Amino acid sequence: NKWLNEFQGADAVMLSGDIAEAKDVVEWLLYISERFTQKIYFVLGNHDYYHSSIPVVRQRVSELAQMIPNLHFLTTEGAYSLTDDVVLVGHDGWGDGKNGDFLQTPIRINDHKLIAELSGLTRPSLQKKLNQLGEEAARHILNGLNAAKDMGDSLWVLTHVPPFPETCWHNGYAGHKDWIPDFSCRSVGDILLQFCKENPTKQVTVFCGHGHSPGEVWMSSNLFVRTARAEYKRPIVEALMVLAR
Repeated sequence: NKWLNEFQGADAVMLSGDIAEAKDVVEWLLYISERFTQKIYFVLGNHDYYHSSIPVVRQRVSELAQMIPNLHFLTTEGAYSLTDDVVLVGHDGWGDGKNGDFLQTPIRINDHKLIAELSGLTRPSLQKKLNQLGEEAARHILNGLNAAKDMGDSLWVLTHVPPFPETCWHNGYAGHKDWIPDFSCRSVGDILLQFCKENPTKQVTVFCGHGHSPGEVWMSSNLFVRTARAEYKRPIVEALMVLAR
């Protein structure tokens, strides 16, 4: 309850995933929604799918969000105006295996054992599936940004997985070659860079997590990425954002 109390007085809350695991993510979202009456914008993280499948969890969470007025699951929804100039879009993202050398890295993560679609696959087949998940996220975010650019000049992107190796932090260091295949989403990063290049008057700010360590990077003059810290079972408020009205 301590971290929930920090939300009081805010106009809205953004949750960047890893809320629970599949067995109780709906219950935790309901718990949060009942204790915080303002709007809650969220995506899911990889842990939220553990011991189940991606479509099953997304369906359950989407059905909950449709029933609870203050819950907004950005992975299945569009762009939201937070103010006259600030617009929010989002998607879970995924460690899509496109950065670094996925086939050679010695890192093995629980996602590939505990999520139905990712378990029991050969390494090349797993890479192909991760590529598809990253590309799905990129399409959704790009569609959202294209809609959002007509709604404001400050565009926020909420996602779980850092979109660039430079934004994949651990203990003050970013971009370790062995970790970036699973802890960054190149598909999303590529569309963000292209969108910002094509829309230089738009300021895009990305909020992400996943790697457990904090960091901030300007990827271009109009693309800023803030990666949040995290610790298991110790949720925190990473940042308070003040919006001009």
